[in-house]
Amino acid sequence: MIIIQDTREKNGWNFDIYDECHGIEKQGLKEGDYTTKGILDLEAGTNRKILRIERKFSTGELSTNLGKLYKQFDAEMKKMSEYDYSYLILEFSADDIFSFPENSGIPKHLWKNIRMNGKIIWAKLKGLEEKYGFQTIFAGSRQAAQDEALKILIEVHDGYNI
Repeated sequence: MIIIQDTREKNGWNFDIYDECHGIEKQGLKEGDYTTKGILDLEAGTNRKILRIERKFSTGELSTNLGKLYKQFDAEMKKMSEYDYSYLILEFSADDIFSFPENSGIPKHLWKNIRMNGKIIWAKLKGLEEKYGFQTIFAGSRQAAQDEALKILIEVHDGYNI
């Protein structure tokens, strides 16, 4: 299977290390960060929307998406709700949200400017999840997140006999 990575994805996952991956192509995706070439081919020229995976690398990134970039993030998750399979895979644990801004990647000297806490992040995330029906996976680490994404990509890809 060939995995498609959105061109805007920074420091993305490396699926080349897996036997199931026959390459990674960068392509502009309107929603999400990952899908497969076969899925894109099935979607092409139709109203069919099958699979997208959105990745967040830190609680700092998620807090920005749920804070000052909320309208943009809400719109993207709304569009992802049109897919049969839509996932938000987080490279951190749920506990990391509640200890925010610890381990967020936000420099400590900027913490005094943060207007969000873990309870707010959790409430906003769960609100969007309920509103749009995507599945959130708290993977706990970058490697575990990449492994979870690969499982999903394989399962959906193979499920369509591509």
